[in-house]
Amino acid sequence: MSADINCVTLVGRLAREAERRATSGGGEVIVFAVAVNESRRKDGVWVEEAHFFDVSYFCGALGSGLLPYLTKGRQVALSGRLVQERWTDGGGANRQAVKIRADRIELLSEPKSAAPQSPRGGGEAYRPASPPASDFQRSVPDQPLLSGIPMSGGAFFDGDIPF
Repeated sequence: MSADINCVTLVGRLAREAERRATSGGGEVIVFAVAVNESRRKDGVWVEEAHFFDVSYFCGALGSGLLPYLTKGRQVALSGRLVQERWTDGGGANRQAVKIRADRIELLSEPKSAAPQSPRGGGEAYRPASPPASDFQRSVPDQPLLSGIPMSGGAFFDGDIPF
């Protein structure tokens, strides 16, 4: 018996605002599209091509908290699996689409309305402020940690290793 693997990991930007939808079972699903750019050489020239993927994320009660952060242009990392949806359209034709069912979503860039941009551009990871230098200096002891322990020539380090 062979082991099949269905695993997708993407880093891209939301191509549209995310939408929350209710499932028939009473749960919630968030749907959105992710654009992933690919750079490749074509006839000796570098070109960029965007690929768009439809994503669904079954989130339960977390959906209302996550939805405001899934805005168009925001960079996200997601992992999940591919699913193939099949249906019959109004004209009786069989249709199908391959989509990503995300198991995990990580927000990589800051929301557009958050903190002002840094001089380097783009968002930065949150870092707590460093304590003032005076507070740090007060926490450093005045004496070295090993003061009072003879380091050479004394009874403590006379060549006998205790192990």
